[in-house]
Amino acid sequence: MRAYYRNLAVWGTRADRIRCMNSRLALDVIFDGNVFEAVLTTSNPDLEDMTPLALKLVGVHARDALGRRASQCQSFQLVLDLVLQRAMPDLVPDVDPWRPGREERPDSNWVDASALLDVLLGGALVALRAHVGEPTLDTAELDDEEAVEVMARGGERAAELALRSLGEELEEARQRLQR
Repeated sequence: MRAYYRNLAVWGTRADRIRCMNSRLALDVIFDGNVFEAVLTTSNPDLEDMTPLALKLVGVHARDALGRRASQCQSFQLVLDLVLQRAMPDLVPDVDPWRPGREERPDSNWVDASALLDVLLGGALVALRAHVGEPTLDTAELDDEEAVEVMARGGERAAELALRSLGEELEEARQRLQR
């Protein structure tokens, strides 16, 4: 029942208000005790020192924490709106299941984008955590657009790391298969 009423509120809300709610959800998640501490040795990680795998694990734990506050669809929409739309807009049509006119491409089943979305979310949250620092009263006054911009930059950097790693793995697999 709670999810039903939450969805009603979201469906009837303007896009700018949803972005505000999503940025506040992201702030809640970065201070959730399980998101960073479950996979890292620090609660103040530096994005430049992290591997794509560590960012993916942060993203997975963050989606779990989001799941306690929002539906799975809302969590996915948060990643689309706050991170993917700004970090990798060309990928949105292939990933967004609600996009009007979206066509399934049966010939492109090689890559599951969920791991990439987890990496981008992880990078976005690590960047937001570094920007915000420790929670204070000023954290509540953080401008939503500022939070979205910080998350987008973190997502972009995470995408660079992930795509470089993917390229290396594909090259390694190609070399193994040619033997």
